[in-house]
Amino acid sequence: THHGIFDVSYLLPLPNVTICSPMDEEELMGAVDFAYRWDKGPIAVRYPRGDARKDRGEHMMWEIGKGRVLRGGSDICVISSGEIGLEVERAIEALSDDEKKYVSHYDLRFIKPLDIELLNDAFCKHRVIISIEESLLCGGVGSQIALWGMENGHSDVKVERMGIKDFFPQWGSIEQLREDCGIDVHSIIDRIRVYISYICNENKLN
Repeated sequence: THHGIFDVSYLLPLPNVTICSPMDEEELMGAVDFAYRWDKGPIAVRYPRGDARKDRGEHMMWEIGKGRVLRGGSDICVISSGEIGLEVERAIEALSDDEKKYVSHYDLRFIKPLDIELLNDAFCKHRVIISIEESLLCGGVGSQIALWGMENGHSDVKVERMGIKDFFPQWGSIEQLREDCGIDVHSIIDRIRVYISYICNENKLN
């Protein structure tokens, strides 16, 4: 339980709760400031783990239930929540220029309420959604995204969930634990490339 991977699954069903999931130091400061001013119910802020990331000069105000588009691509949208988004950035950066054009990266910022406008944009513009989170897959963010897509007429869009399966992760460094859970940079690259290959082969057939 010391890994902090169960909170999303038990907080999501609570009515009127707000869950913020900042990606880095800059985002954490914004989230804490938002939480301090929030007076419309309980609010939780998921602290990013690991070393603080230096200020990138991006000072975006936090607005309730609003995420952000970090990069745009044509077919595959990776939707992240929290600090794992930095791993997504590293994974995309490791792709070739030809591969990068297929990949978008959306950062939710809020796990609850979800940014419906952002999700609609992701599902309408892409053929594959890859959700990634540092929390349990069971009752987690990816489950909410997949359910929203199914209930809103996007059953033709493939949704793959990356996160922590139904087990207790052991002790280790953050890098080791992410590798054990299949959410490290190399795992993300592998999943993206599987879908790029599929899309390219399908286009050749057509």
